[in-house]
Amino acid sequence: AMPDVRSMTATSCCDVTGDMKLTANVDFVNIEYDVPKCAEGTPPENCTHVATAVQPLDDMGAPESWVDLTYAVGHAHTGAILLELYDNVTGQLLCSSAPSYGNTSNAGDEYGYLVGIEPCVWSALDGKPPPRLQRKHPIRSVVVYNNTEEIIGVMGLWIMAASEVPTE
Repeated sequence: AMPDVRSMTATSCCDVTGDMKLTANVDFVNIEYDVPKCAEGTPPENCTHVATAVQPLDDMGAPESWVDLTYAVGHAHTGAILLELYDNVTGQLLCSSAPSYGNTSNAGDEYGYLVGIEPCVWSALDGKPPPRLQRKHPIRSVVVYNNTEEIIGVMGLWIMAASEVPTE
């Protein structure tokens, strides 16, 4: 038997600049930020910059309502090493994605450029039931960048979709 089909909607979460403050009363609203160069003398393999933030999964609906997280893909720029998404209550890793970089001069595989980020997809049909969370549930997003050099205007955010859990 086919399970019920439910529509998916985008969630409002998550961006690693999402809980930054410009001042005590003004939220940081720019999703781009700069990665500083690591300290002189640091071995290149230790030059990493980590940005993280905790935000509710979705503030676009009733906070108490439940959703199934069905899709998540990170968005980052060249220099990114890893993107992770956690349940901030349990510490459970929900999604981990290492960007892939090009190795040739062919279109779509340009050497040294970020050319792909694998999504996380959940479906009961393939034996990976989606995480069921309330919209207000705190989610922690993490992005790790190589910072052997300063990088201007990077991002660390997630594009996600969830489906409303029917009430009975």
